Amino acid sequence: MVEPSVQKSQLREMMKIRRAAVSPEDHQSASASVRLQLLQLLCQGPVSPLDGALGALRSKPSMIISGYIPLPGEIPLKPLDFPAHWRWVWPRISGKNLEFVASKDAELGSAHPLEPLAGESVDLARVAVVLVPLLAFDSQLQRVGFGGGYFDRALAEYQGLKVGIGYSFQRVAVRIARDPWDVPLDVVITEKWTSLSVDRLRRFGQPTSSVGGADFQNDIQKG
Repeated sequence: MVEPSVQKSQLREMMKIRRAAVSPEDHQSASASVRLQLLQLLCQGPVSPLDGALGALRSKPSMIISGYIPLPGEIPLKPLDFPAHWRWVWPRISGKNLEFVASKDAELGSAHPLEPLAGESVDLARVAVVLVPLLAFDSQLQRVGFGGGYFDRALAEYQGLKVGIGYSFQRVAVRIARDPWDVPLDVVITEKWTSLSVDRLRRFGQPTSSVGGADFQNDIQKG
């Protein structure tokens, strides 16, 4: 049996290669599709059990969203393409942890990955939604990142909405081995569909339709 750490290492290398092969045109198309699905998720709501679960979140007059400054190959999402009342913060490495800062430099795209040049630190408890880049994920929305553990440590006690952003080919058929410190996602949005874990979303409120199974997970197809 392959050791979990080796398995994740193999997935990382494989997905880096596949992601690097995405054309600029497909990259931009994926960004536009993910943007529309994120708007649907947080503003309009797909026809699914998620409608009731996120009603309270959607009704807020303003939301703080944690974005990310994309590494090469990661799907970019620009604040200017979203509602004006969304406030944006950005993750920044601080020692072995992440802090979240409000940064105009990050919004304008003039900062390095994970490193807004300047900004006021924001308590993560005030952040409604954290967008999380990824290299791979499985049907349980278990994520594989670059291996530094920054997001897992930051989100260990986080009660807001954790939304992974990636390509559909980054979903793997096998179940990713979970380490004790790994934090699964609530939702993953790809260029083709949105995957969600209804049971994890129950903490936001009662879904509008009943579902069964502790690991129930629904895909909302694009189009």
